[in-house]
Amino acid sequence: MYAIGFSTLLALDFLAVVATWVAADKAQSEFFIDHITDFNFTSGILDVVALTALRLLVCAPCILSIETLIHQSGNDPFNRQRHKKIATRRFAIGVVLLGSTMFYIVKLVLVLLHQFQDNVKAADKMDIFYLVAMSVSAGFCLAEDVTFAFNWVVMRHLRNHVILSINTDEEGAEEEEGEGGSDKKKKKKVDWKRMGTLMNAEKGLLLPGSFFLLISTAATTLAPRYFGEVIDAATKYGQAAVNQKISILAIIFMVGAVASMCRSYLFTLAGQRLVARIRIKLYKAIIDQEIAYFDLTRTGDLTNRLSSDTQVLQNALTVNVSMLLRNCMSVFASMGFMMALSWKLTLVLLSIVPIIAIGAVQYGSVLKELRKSFQDELGNASTVAEEAISSIRTVRSFSNEDKSKADYAEHIDKSYEIGRKLARAIAIFAGVVSVIAQGAIALVLWYGAKLVVDGKISAGILFSFMLYTITIAAAFATITSLYGDFMQAVGASVRIFELMDRMPELNCRGGISLDRLQGSELLR
Repeated sequence: MYAIGFSTLLALDFLAVVATWVAADKAQSEFFIDHITDFNFTSGILDVVALTALRLLVCAPCILSIETLIHQSGNDPFNRQRHKKIATRRFAIGVVLLGSTMFYIVKLVLVLLHQFQDNVKAADKMDIFYLVAMSVSAGFCLAEDVTFAFNWVVMRHLRNHVILSINTDEEGAEEEEGEGGSDKKKKKKVDWKRMGTLMNAEKGLLLPGSFFLLISTAATTLAPRYFGEVIDAATKYGQAAVNQKISILAIIFMVGAVASMCRSYLFTLAGQRLVARIRIKLYKAIIDQEIAYFDLTRTGDLTNRLSSDTQVLQNALTVNVSMLLRNCMSVFASMGFMMALSWKLTLVLLSIVPIIAIGAVQYGSVLKELRKSFQDELGNASTVAEEAISSIRTVRSFSNEDKSKADYAEHIDKSYEIGRKLARAIAIFAGVVSVIAQGAIALVLWYGAKLVVDGKISAGILFSFMLYTITIAAAFATITSLYGDFMQAVGASVRIFELMDRMPELNCRGGISLDRLQGSELLR
């Protein structure tokens, strides 16, 4: 979780700088082109944007790799090659962060001195939005420095925890073997961290997918800004300005479409590889159990774990994670644009966030239990059906069809009752959130129209703001639905990890083998 949090901080740093840069009041195409082609150290922030992108591309993969290497060090904590890789990645992160900090100190000092010089023209001074963007990025860099300073402490605790967990599991297995006949299960707490470790093998696909996710989200977030500029260009500047803005919009859409296609392919492929690997490991754990285990466990339960539960994990850990990151980044980036467009309207919209957040927490806890119970009852129904169908001759011999029908109908009725409660909870939460969100949109529209009438903002800015409002509302709706899917994945992971962690009472491997076997046959 430390590595994910640090990487998220880096991503937010990049998004905040880009959003503030693009959201400048002077953000016309000529303004951008001039500050890129005729870059000036004391008035432009192209170097700041490039530096934040460098930190994201270097530090995020390195910190994720460090955490993976530490997870792998449990069985061999003194491996010099692994320690060398960890030290190299820490050195790379330290150099980038230290260099960034020194750069911000120098640039801030020179920019501030340049801003307050009397003989400098106003056009040559740094734009206020650029100054805000640079200050925000410097603040993020300081937070990253502080977070990385605790890296050694956090990773040392993580390494000790990994080693202790492995030793505890081995000691528990040895004690259970000495007792003989006890149920040998390794009780592990199933949490998001353990579920996240399943994705480590797919980092080669997930990291490029995250990069394309960043690009597609940036393109999607830029579009409403230029929609508003098209309206302002049509009402103030004429057809030539409209054509220019439409051309920029077309480029944004094309880049976003290509990036979205690459993101979807990489995350979906990672999900297919993930579920294939989980199913192989789960089947191996099942097939290694002693014969008595299969006498006590229904076949349908085991096949249900291999099919439906693994599918739930596949969607939750890859595609749904992609959707969650995309919508979260869209919310933060849109919020940055909205603050730049009108901070008063943004504060009106933000007033509903605490209400929705509190309701979401309560809704999630209820939904988690209902989802788990629903999956359990479906598994029981599948087990009854499979056992009856696979042994249909036995059922028919004893004229037991009616009992089989009644048993199946009983489990289906139980799942239906839970499904009805689930539908009620989803409907109530969705209805309440919809009323609050739509009421907030109506309030923002009324207040924004008042600002347009008073001449404080243009119609284009109000249009862009409303598009960002709708974008955020849609993102929150998606996040809400994903929350339920993640809770369902937690329930499925409990059953999967229980099977993976169970130690067979009788070892089906090894044993004593005869060195030599000799025999003879006598035919009479």
